[in-house]
Amino acid sequence: MKRDELAACLGPDNKVYAIGGYGGGDNACLSSAERFDPSNGKWELIAPMKEARRALTAVALPDGIYAIGGYNGKEYINTVERYDFFTNEWT
Repeated sequence: MKRDELAACLGPDNKVYAIGGYGGGDNACLSSAERFDPSNGKWELIAPMKEARRALTAVALPDGIYAIGGYNGKEYINTVERYDFFTNEWT
C-alpha cells in the first residue's frame, strides 16, 4: 500500500512491519498496517490500528509491536498501541 511518514520495524518473527503513515487513495492518515515475509517475498495486511496516525515510531519487543505517538490528522497524539502477533489485534 502507498504510505509515507510510516513507522517500520523488524519483528521478532523476522518479518518487516510497515505501520500507519500518510497516503492511500484519499491521502489521509492511515490506520492500516502490513508485514513483509522475506522467506516468501510477500506482503500481507494485518489488523488496522485503533487510531490512524502518521509521523509515528514503532518498536518491536518480544510481546508485540508498539506504535508510539504520531499525528492523527487533527493533533499530535501521545498514545501507544500494541500489536499482538498471536491474536492479530491492536490494544
